[in-house]
Amino acid sequence: MRVMRSTNWLWIMLLLGASALLYHTSYQVQELQHRISKIEVERAAELENIRVLEAEWAYLAAPERLQRLAAKYLPLKPVTTAQIIGPQAIEAALPRHETEIADAASSPASALSSGKRLLAAAGDR
Repeated sequence: MRVMRSTNWLWIMLLLGASALLYHTSYQVQELQHRISKIEVERAAELENIRVLEAEWAYLAAPERLQRLAAKYLPLKPVTTAQIIGPQAIEAALPRHETEIADAASSPASALSSGKRLLAAAGDR
């Protein structure tokens, strides 16, 4: 009879341990399901934001709109053949010495004179 009681206690303890483990596991599963549903909601919101941003980008990058804005805000004209120069004209207008490079970097007037030399070289063609 004594052996039977200790066996019963052993089974009761195992049953309580298994119940506690099952409860703990069930709680963890519920917590993970909650986190998954929260992440899915966040993902859906981000996908919607992406769709909105793509639509906005499509609107902002529309060629007709960009052409209209360029015509309104940029005083651009078509490129003429006189504006196209060869590599020799570019080399002729580049600074030759380190002092010219330093002057061009420190002084906008010096950089402007280099630009004028480049235009003059293009006009000599």
